[in-house]
Amino acid sequence: MGFSTSVLADEGVRTNTSVPSYTNNSDYKVGFGFDRGFSVVGQLYNKVNLSLGDDGVAADYIFLTGKFNQKLPFTWYASVGGFYDWDNTCHNGCGNPHHDSDHYFNDYGVRVPFGLDWNFASRWDTYVQLAPVINVPDDFDVEFQAAIGIRYSL
Repeated sequence: MGFSTSVLADEGVRTNTSVPSYTNNSDYKVGFGFDRGFSVVGQLYNKVNLSLGDDGVAADYIFLTGKFNQKLPFTWYASVGGFYDWDNTCHNGCGNPHHDSDHYFNDYGVRVPFGLDWNFASRWDTYVQLAPVINVPDDFDVEFQAAIGIRYSL
């Protein structure tokens, strides 16, 4: 089984920042993080962040990116997406999960993650994000969610 060279990422090039940083150009990135619990994370075409974890699944479309300045190694991004959690959260007070099953249900909603991304080594990046969330089953409650992860460019 082999990969064509067009599928694999190019080796990253060191940038001129005070903290080491690299340019990593790849259509596919995979790794691990904490988003929907402990998660397998990925990024497609530098535009879509994906997370599949212990507690659920999430997908976000990155619509805006930028750099603070040329000396900082971080880039920032803004995205919009959704999540679905299957952790059977109890709502409206529960005693016995078998007798109060109508109070247990899965969470889902929309979120707007804002994050920082750092290409800290050739083909490697790490990210952290904070997202305001509208949780639909909880009467449209507004919450905040955070995520952190590390990815490898394929």
